Amino acid sequence: MRQPEEVGHTLIVQQGYRGEWIGRLKASFAADGLPEDYSEDIITLGPEYADDPEMVEIVQKWARLYPSPTPVPQPTEPPAPTPTS
Repeated sequence: MRQPEEVGHTLIVQQGYRGEWIGRLKASFAADGLPEDYSEDIITLGPEYADDPEMVEIVQKWARLYPSPTPVPQPTEPPAPTPTS
């Protein structure tokens, strides 16, 4: 999702993707607290942005605990035969 999606009075955004980019959302709100106007930017994270060592450690820890971002498909078992009388 590159542009915010407005659902009711809520702006839904995606914060980034695997350290390749981040999103920035600027929003202004009316007196009643509802979003009035917004703009978004995508910031590509090139080599000029160094990794944060503490965050790298956290990401690596969770990657070890959950190595696959999506479930590995498992074959289903065939149904058991139904006894006939």
